[in-house]
Amino acid sequence: MDSSFNLETSLANNKNIKYDLIVNEMKTISLPNMILGFNPPNEFISFFTKYHSLNITHPRNFQILQLEKMVVVENRFLIFSAIDNIGIAFDAFEKNVANEWDIVNINNKYLITKTLGSFIQNKLWAWVNRGRKIWDEEDFPS
Repeated sequence: MDSSFNLETSLANNKNIKYDLIVNEMKTISLPNMILGFNPPNEFISFFTKYHSLNITHPRNFQILQLEKMVVVENRFLIFSAIDNIGIAFDAFEKNVANEWDIVNINNKYLITKTLGSFIQNKLWAWVNRGRKIWDEEDFPS
């Protein structure tokens, strides 16, 4: 599924976006001990082997943190991303049916998605391009 993490192409196709993407030139990673203890899924390893971080500042704020800047909360949640000031975390307690960690809003534990691929391919762009509040339940007009 590594092909789902082609951020360079996605970002290049969005001309109005201002961003800083740091690619991992070494194509290897050294996981901090706090992350190793959680037995990270393959998709996590694949993504962070390819990228260090992403910071989008326009049209909306979105960030994926470097491994060293991630924070463990409640000995279960690994905050890896931020949308404005909202922490987005992996629920590293156990792997889900996709053999990945659920991705949740750290404040209300709202389930955003079950896979990192979905978060990168769909949820990121739903927020950045369309302003959808992916971190909380949405009311759609009927």
